[in-house]
Amino acid sequence: ILTGTNLFNTTALRCRFGNNEVRGTFINGQNVLCISPPSADNSRILAVPVTVSLNSKDFSPENDVTYEYHRDSMPGHYSGPSSIEWNTPAPNGTFAEAGSVNFTLCDPGGFQPKEGQSSCLTCPIGFICPDFGLSKPVLCPAGGLCDRTGLVAPSALCPRGHWCGAGVKTPKYNTLLDREEDLGILSAVYGLWKKSIDGLGNVSPHPHVDLIAGPARGALLTW
Repeated sequence: ILTGTNLFNTTALRCRFGNNEVRGTFINGQNVLCISPPSADNSRILAVPVTVSLNSKDFSPENDVTYEYHRDSMPGHYSGPSSIEWNTPAPNGTFAEAGSVNFTLCDPGGFQPKEGQSSCLTCPIGFICPDFGLSKPVLCPAGGLCDRTGLVAPSALCPRGHWCGAGVKTPKYNTLLDREEDLGILSAVYGLWKKSIDGLGNVSPHPHVDLIAGPARGALLTW
């Protein structure tokens, strides 16, 4: 709202912000409403003169009033207190929404490997994200199961009678096992185990062999 004197209601009422002209709205003899148009200038802060005309031709002096455009930072960027910090990319392990004055650390259960991002990623299956500001997830520790996303700790301990290496995703044998080489590893593990038992001279039934698959190939043996 601009304040002045000798204002009157007219359809020719205009306001200029720099070189951009918009229609003005008469309020009373001392006040005019002028809505600022968008600016094509990419500066963080831009000051332009504001002038008023009652006949769309003759405008008030340019040095009377100025208007400042304050541009928000882009998504994934933040604007600090100084002009050199405007539109600074958020570092990895953090995020920044549009117009942020600072970046925000990713919460536990999430991570962000890239800079300049507007959100964090959810910790994937087989991993945990236990801390704030992680740039990468942590492999599920040995002895635990990480069978869902967004974990800050293993969702369960390895079942009794089983062995779980790091990165175990599921207790189900067929969930992730889909490569012949994995089957070969399982057969080799089974063969070594059976030979070890038979080498003692004991007669025993064939054991049931199961596998918990994870990022690192590891067998889970149970009998």
